[in-house]
Amino acid sequence: MNEPALATAPDQHQKDSCSYAVEIAKQFLTLASAGLAFLVGLALSAQGPVSWLWYLCAALLLISIGAGLAFVMSVVAHVNQEKRYDVYTGMLKRYSLVQIGSFFGAVILLALILFSLLGAKSNIARTDLYIKAGDREVTMIQSHGRLMA
Repeated sequence: MNEPALATAPDQHQKDSCSYAVEIAKQFLTLASAGLAFLVGLALSAQGPVSWLWYLCAALLLISIGAGLAFVMSVVAHVNQEKRYDVYTGMLKRYSLVQIGSFFGAVILLALILFSLLGAKSNIARTDLYIKAGDREVTMIQSHGRLMA
């Protein structure tokens, strides 16, 4: 009597594993899309030309998005055609590795881009404030975003 329950236990385990794999792929899709939007926003607000790192980072994020979509669609086709929930087949593994690897590569490049932007000298004009009231004079000098008296 217990044999049918034991026979369905691995099937449920594979269904859960398949569901978790698809959810993780969807999370990486969301993160890569947000990273691409963030990168485009930075590029539009950049004061000057963007370097090849920007384009490489965008390409890696697009590869991550493409591999994630391919993974999700392949899982759906795999389950539909083969009636199995095994997501650890060769091609599905490759899609997920490409998705995750390209995403983390893009994150590293994005960190390098942000550090280069933070380290670059600002083109903001220096603003000084002079206040004279009677015989008293106060001078305020703005240096790197801080006011100094």
